[in-house]
Parts: sequence; structure tokens; C-alpha cells
Amino acid sequence: MRRIALIQLSLIPALACGAPTPLMPDSTGGLITTDSQSYRAVVSPRSVQLTIVATFTNTTADKLTLHPCSQHPPYPPAVGLQRYEDGEWRTVLSPVCTLALILDPPRLSPGATRTDTVHLEGFRAPDSFPRFPAGPVAGVYRLAYSSVYRTWNADDAGATAGGLGEAVPDSLLVSNPFRIEE
Repeated sequence: MRRIALIQLSLIPALACGAPTPLMPDSTGGLITTDSQSYRAVVSPRSVQLTIVATFTNTTADKLTLHPCSQHPPYPPAVGLQRYEDGEWRTVLSPVCTLALILDPPRLSPGATRTDTVHLEGFRAPDSFPRFPAGPVAGVYRLAYSSVYRTWNADDAGATAGGLGEAVPDSLLVSNPFRIEE
């Protein structure tokens, strides 16, 4: 009964002001979806740790190349974390990768999927990296992949003068929004 009363109270201001304020930004993300809409972070004075399972679905007509964070199987991708603050997405955790040139990086054919278990950790001390911002952790977030290419220019001799290739737009490399609780 108490839960119903709380829901009714939260609707009264929304009805008085017009449309309700969304709990999450109106965004379905790009090529990446997470396996849940809510995650619990392990928060300590030293760090913030989080594990998210994400599926990358190649809905483009191109064979995509995911330049990994390391050259060890299963070739984890470069993934960061963005938080929704003051009406915009802000990067709160960037991937820490060598991004050393790999000669045969993972590729994803059109229509194919790749599922990654993404382990993120950010440290709280100001002199550590990667650093997770001070303050509360709870909020709305999304994953942001990086270093994904539509074309791949590297071969045994390394990247050509045009760089590694044509990058996939950042707007496609984000996941659906999700909540993180402490």
C-alpha cells in the first residue's frame, strides 16, 4: 500500500505541469545494448567497480573492425562510461588502453553480434588513472565504445598515411541509457 501511495504522489506534480519528466534521457543508443537497465556498482573509498554485459550489433552494411584495448584474447574493446548530467552526456571514465597496432583485430560482419563482458574500474584518488569523479556514483549512464572502423587500412606494414581507417561515428558507438546504484 505504501508503494502505491508514493507512485500517486509522484504523479500529482507531473499532471499539474503537463508531461512527466523522464527518468532517463530519450535515447535508445546506437549499435550497443546492455543486458540490463540497472546495475549496482561496488564503491569504496579507493575505487568504483562495475561489470556490464553489452552486445554490439553491426546494423551497418560495412564489416566493422574493433581496435582492441590489448592484444590478448578475447581482445577487449576500448570502452568508456558517460553520465547524463545537466541535460548532456559527459565522459566520467575513459578507457585505459595501449591501443597498440594489432595486425588482425576482431571484425564484425554486417548483421553479426559480439557480446562483451565489460569490467570498468575508476579510482577515487586525484593522482590515479583512470579516475572516477568524486561525489555520488548513482545516476544515469551509458557505455561508449571507441576505435571502431568502417574501413581498415592497416596491414603487415602498419597503418597507411590515411590512418587506421574510416571511424564509425561516435553517435553509433553508445549504448542505451541505464541506471547505476551504489
